[in-house]
Amino acid sequence: MSGPITAVHPSFDRDGAFDWNGVRAGIERSIDAGRGTMLLHYGDSLHSLITDDEVSELPRVVGDQTRGRAQRVPPRRPGAATPRVGAAPYAKP
Repeated sequence: MSGPITAVHPSFDRDGAFDWNGVRAGIERSIDAGRGTMLLHYGDSLHSLITDDEVSELPRVVGDQTRGRAQRVPPRRPGAATPRVGAAPYAKP
């Protein structure tokens, strides 16, 4: 893993719906600023504020957006020793 590291945060629109374009824009800003790793973390990434489906989709979106330009660290369930099921394929740069 290389730094600096960015914790990927959810974005919401004015109506409170999850904003995937906002997440993608945040990732682009981080890459443009030279951040080498995108971190998906239950605490820092505010997973408590989003649905299970959104938590499951987030690693795919981060992987799709980084396209090998940054490393990715998939989320882990609180107290779990392994990444969230389904997130592992998107952990590779």
